[in-house]
Amino acid sequence: MILSLMLQVKRLIQKLLEVPSHR
Repeated sequence: MILSLMLQVKRLIQKLLEVPSHR
């Protein structure tokens, strides 16, 4: 289902947001 994809995307976004936090 798309729900699984949305969850994976949300996790990816959070990880990407955690990267710039260092900058």
